[in-house]
Amino acid sequence: MTTTLMPEAPTKAPAPSTSRPLREASTFVGLVAAMILGAAFALPHANIVQLLTMVSPLVAVVLITFTRTPHGQRRKLWGSLGLGRLGLRSWPAALVVSAAIVVLPYLAADLLGSIAFKPLGTSVTAWLNGATSLAMAIAFVTVLALTEEIGWRGYLLPRVQMLVSKRRAALVVGFIHGMFHVPLMVFTTTYNNVGNRWVVVPTVVVTVTQRVSSTPG
Repeated sequence: MTTTLMPEAPTKAPAPSTSRPLREASTFVGLVAAMILGAAFALPHANIVQLLTMVSPLVAVVLITFTRTPHGQRRKLWGSLGLGRLGLRSWPAALVVSAAIVVLPYLAADLLGSIAFKPLGTSVTAWLNGATSLAMAIAFVTVLALTEEIGWRGYLLPRVQMLVSKRRAALVVGFIHGMFHVPLMVFTTTYNNVGNRWVVVPTVVVTVTQRVSSTPG
């Protein structure tokens, strides 16, 4: 008499725990919210409030590094933020989209007569000064944008991707990023302070959500 051995059913890999990424994402969002609300209420009429809020995601990651991350894991944490990957393939699209976002609204405003561009003149000095000012502005904004992306895309996005699909994670992070502009527009007088708040606030939130969720993550 022979005995036939039944093959063992394949064991399913245990589902990854969602408690840690949820806790880390919540901590990050809470820290950034506290800093943005604090700056908006403390400095409602100061131009520097926008600068302070732009660097708040980076500050949040630094605080998490030194208060919630074991010493031996800190280098690994910063290595996971994407700073070591140039992502050269996405540079052309990023440059074109960024230029369009900046240039097209100004062109539309000029065509509608809302603004008027001041001619630079014909002298070489005027063109050099204009080019220098533009280069410095681009460099400054790029550094500030990097401080935001370290937090939103480098730290928060991967953790939300552990909770939902990548597409939904991009939408969630984009929406949260957009919502963090609301205190500046509602409680300060120096950020997008022109126009009806009922129109400006939703427009900014939708625009930021779309921009963040449509770029590679």
